[in-house]
Amino acid sequence: TAFITKILEQVSSLKILVTANERLDLENEEVVELHGLSMPERNAPDAETYPAVQLFLQYAHTYPDFEADLEAIGHICRLVDGIPLAIELASVWSSSLSCEQIGQRIEQSMFLHPPDISCEDQSMLSIFDSIWELLSETERRILMGLSVFKGGFSQQAAAKITGASVFYLDALLNKL
Repeated sequence: TAFITKILEQVSSLKILVTANERLDLENEEVVELHGLSMPERNAPDAETYPAVQLFLQYAHTYPDFEADLEAIGHICRLVDGIPLAIELASVWSSSLSCEQIGQRIEQSMFLHPPDISCEDQSMLSIFDSIWELLSETERRILMGLSVFKGGFSQQAAAKITGASVFYLDALLNKL
């Protein structure tokens, strides 16, 4: 926060957008609480009208064998608290799992995390854990190697650091 304060002192008209789990306690700080997308209750007859379900469908419909189960999709959205990133990541499984199976995976992996973390964090961890399980050992090694980059990287840099071929980098990109 000292860095942000120093910048704001130098340029009084500047606005900085910061995402954080807690307040920064800066002078003139404006807090906007973000929540997940709205999602249907169980057995909602109009489930497809909710933004969370629509987002899931938008991504899942790209898979040729995808079959929409609106009740299961609503359940998935509730499990991840309507968080757009979690919904998008969960929809990737539509390429190989039914909507019901996706929900079951999220539920199962939520029990593996300590109870002292928030429900929102548990749902994100369960999504990441399940994606991690789907990766081969080589893909896991490459992904760990890519973690040294901050803010992006070129294909050449990724190949140099990880030794990964274009084939593996493309496969990872398509899975994530």
